[in-house]
Amino acid sequence: SDLVRKEIPAGRYVATRFVGLQHITDTWRAFLGWFNDRGFERDPAGDMCLEELRNPGETSPDLWEFDLYLPIRPAASI
Repeated sequence: SDLVRKEIPAGRYVATRFVGLQHITDTWRAFLGWFNDRGFERDPAGDMCLEELRNPGETSPDLWEFDLYLPIRPAASI
């Protein structure tokens, strides 16, 4: 097996879920805009943007279910 074990650093993450591989790019774009509009920014200390395939036994990419995770922090005041 080509599995690799990784540790995910503790921190604050924002998450979203969607279905269908064909939607991954648009979902990431909308996701990034959503949290920026709410007073948060990407946390540079949390360098891992994560994608989790929730149903790896599914053979159709149209039915793949994903969770996306992005490390965030409150936006710095200007």
